[in-house]
Amino acid sequence: AAIAYLWQTDQLARADELVRGLLKSDRFARSPGLWRLAGSLAERRGLVPRSIDCLERGLDLEYKHLPDAIDLRSWRADYGKLLDHYQALASALSPLHTSPPGDLAARTVRAVDRWRAHDPEAGGACRTAARVLQALGARDLAWEYLTTSSAGRTHEASAWLGLAHSLSREGDLGLADRAFAAAAEADPGNALTLWERAQNLRQGRRPEE
Repeated sequence: AAIAYLWQTDQLARADELVRGLLKSDRFARSPGLWRLAGSLAERRGLVPRSIDCLERGLDLEYKHLPDAIDLRSWRADYGKLLDHYQALASALSPLHTSPPGDLAARTVRAVDRWRAHDPEAGGACRTAARVLQALGARDLAWEYLTTSSAGRTHEASAWLGLAHSLSREGDLGLADRAFAAAAEADPGNALTLWERAQNLRQGRRPEE
């Protein structure tokens, strides 16, 4: 009740202090709702890393005791927030040549695997995870999630070409070549696909290939 009052009267620092105090107790630290509240308070105060950390902890606790039915809208919003944060973190660190948190790839994989385990339409999640993993240098793992996002359409050359063009625009010519190769395999009689792959290889300074 005190925290709710402080929240409503915009005394967020004091509310956050009370929540932190509760979370030091083993009893309350097992409450996913309290971790979510702590995350919401941190977000309102502009403390993004803490808000994500609290959301992660809350989701971890909830995942151990999932209900029979899941609200997919809330599910997608929560795990989407995690993956968007990971992508922003990886993208910001890469140009600065700063080492990302050592567990960022593992956290990304955990989030996307949980998401797609309970959502039949998690293609966007896989593509976001792939972008994070690309930025972290885990290229083979990124490719696995890119191909997962195209599951069910792997026989369509157009799907692979769309992925190849997207990767090429993003400057990832190595993964783009994999997608061009897959498109050529799906439609071996298409000379235009081979020409586009050749141009991509030339741009990637692989003229022999």
